[in-house]
Amino acid sequence: MLSTLKGATHYLFEAASIGFAAIEEERDEEIEALEQSELVDQLEESFACIGTKYLCDPTVESLPECAPEPVKRGRVDNTILEKNMKKAAEEVVVDTTRKEYNRLWNQFIKFCVAIEYIESEEDIMNFVHSRELPPEIPTWISIWIMDKADELDVITGKPKPPSRSRVTYNMAQKMRAAMTHKFGRDFGFGSQLWLENTLVPGRYMGNPSLSPIVSQYMVSLRRRKAQAGETVTSARAVDSTMLKRLYDFNQSFPQDTPVAINLSKKRKVSHPEEWGGFVVRTMLQLLYIISTLCLLRYDEALGIIWEDIHLETWKDSFRLRLDLSVRKTHQNGVF
Repeated sequence: MLSTLKGATHYLFEAASIGFAAIEEERDEEIEALEQSELVDQLEESFACIGTKYLCDPTVESLPECAPEPVKRGRVDNTILEKNMKKAAEEVVVDTTRKEYNRLWNQFIKFCVAIEYIESEEDIMNFVHSRELPPEIPTWISIWIMDKADELDVITGKPKPPSRSRVTYNMAQKMRAAMTHKFGRDFGFGSQLWLENTLVPGRYMGNPSLSPIVSQYMVSLRRRKAQAGETVTSARAVDSTMLKRLYDFNQSFPQDTPVAINLSKKRKVSHPEEWGGFVVRTMLQLLYIISTLCLLRYDEALGIIWEDIHLETWKDSFRLRLDLSVRKTHQNGVF
């Protein structure tokens, strides 16, 4: 079937030249994004009462009150616990994001039907229920994104007419994130890499959206978008607006909040929003700002020590000078 898709074959062949390091970096970022969203599934039911308003509404200046009854130890009902976890996750995931993921999933299904990969959504669900996904699903995901984002028609291999819109790289990332979320969380494949079962050749396990094929295509798409003059910005990037909202939110947090390590187990259960306290939140805020201003990766920012920071007098005021012990432009790092 792929041989009849001239445009798709062209782009997939081009993506095959992407090196392992670039694939691994892109895939790690996608896994990190998925696992961060899955952390809410590990929280107790008391977290659900926090809601999401303070995350979505910049006008909210303080955390809502959240003080459920103390938790008594007893026999755990796994069914109820699982239900409570899912409820907490629903409260945390922004409703608009969930609707957007569902909309994109429906688009993916319609595309697979139109391209005659499947006859209906029921085919996909049968694969999911049997836990035997077709090895070609990563290619389906790549071609679906390709059909919306790239310049060549996936079938004819010819340039698309100007009247046919192309989505940005940012939107392409959201499309991929929808697939990662759907297979990872809704279908339960998690963040496991897409690998062939060594005991059953031809059968694959894991999340198909985390396949090297999808990562290769996303890296190659990003490069093409950048070469075409598009400002390629990650859909998960934190911009100045988000930093300002984080600052306002952290400044509204009570400064007399106890340090997390001094909290009793009872208080941690009744007040999960006090996970870090004001001081830790301020330190993280500074780390985010430094990372943004200096264009540092998280591992580079975490490597900063007090000896690297200097306060200096400058024009009747003061400034903060940061000396990096490693040249960030060097691939392997040089002291």
